[in-house]
This record gives sequence, C-alpha cells and structure tokens, in this order.
Amino acid sequence: MQPQHPQPGWHPDPSKAPGRRYWDGRTWGPLAPDAPAAPEAPRPAPKKFSPWKVVTAVVGALIFMTVIGNALGDDKKPVFDFGGNGLDVEQTVDKEKHEAIGLCPICHKGQVHVLTRSFACENTIHTPKTCSFRVSKTILHREIPKEQVQKLITTGKTDLLHKFISRKGRPFSAYLKLENGKVGFEFEEKKPKSKKKIAAPKAAAA
Repeated sequence: MQPQHPQPGWHPDPSKAPGRRYWDGRTWGPLAPDAPAAPEAPRPAPKKFSPWKVVTAVVGALIFMTVIGNALGDDKKPVFDFGGNGLDVEQTVDKEKHEAIGLCPICHKGQVHVLTRSFACENTIHTPKTCSFRVSKTILHREIPKEQVQKLITTGKTDLLHKFISRKGRPFSAYLKLENGKVGFEFEEKKPKSKKKIAAPKAAAA
C-alpha cells in the first residue's frame, strides 16, 4: 500500500522540526521557520476624568450667559449704558463745588449738576432718591460736552455727535435724545445715493 501524500502547499515539517516545508506534490522544499507573531500594539491609557475641567466649563458658560443677559434688554436688543446705572464718587451734591447747568427734564424740581463722572439731577443723588436723570460724561468712548447736555435737558436732543465707538470697534455718529424719561441714540437719516447720469453719445459729425 503506497503512502498517502498531502496536497501541494505549506505543511508542518514531517520530521517534527519547528517550521514549515512546501510540498509540491513530489518533493519537500527547504525548511522555512514560522514567522514570529507581531507584537500587539500598546493600547493608549484611558484619559483621567477631571472634575475641575467640568466645573471650569460650567462657570465659564454661566458667566457668558450673565454678560449676554445684562447686555440685552427685555426685547433681546442691545442695551447701552448712558449713565443711568452708574455711580458717582459723590453721594451728595455740593452746590458750591458742583456746577448747576439747568432744570431737570424729568422731575422738573431739581437742578442738573456736573459731577465727577456724570451729569445728574440732585434728586438722583440725594436720599431718598426721587429722580433718575443721569448722563455719563463718557458714552462709548466719546466724551459728552457740558454744552450738549444743557441742550439735551432744554430741547430734548443734542447736536449730531461724532466719534462714538461701537462694540465692534467701528466709529459712528448719532444724536443723544431724551424720550420717555430715558436717554438714547437717534441716528441721522441716510441720504439716498444719487444716481450717476449717463451722458448721451455725441452725434457723429456729418
């Protein structure tokens, strides 16, 4: 009975030596040692949980929401501080030291005085507070002259003031206007752009 031979291909060495030999159907090829298994790549260490990062992120989000909330009014539009929420160094008005520039346009009882940081009605400074008129001396990086505040409290509107700086760093011009007891901006109406006239082509000389 003839011995059975394996199918052509790589097989374990018949002599039990470590490695493999190729059987082509007739003869065994040279011994080829088994290739060592590739080492397993090291797994990255799991990231440690840091509660401080979570706390920092939450606090940052709360601060951001608070700043945005304070910068927006009830109608979600930007609110500018014209001085009504500011505090001056003075808690009382010294009529000899603080110049009076006119009658308050809101309470019509107190005088508006020139203070350290603002122009304010004496009834806004005194306790108990019975008025709310106050205009900051500097609004959006633009100093407000005393003469313009006098015009505001007598006519309800200043001249067109230039060089205000917006939150985006852009200069603009506006009036300060007193309306419903509050000071706000009124912007100059934009003039429509004039259309350029196209000259009619000249007739060719005969």
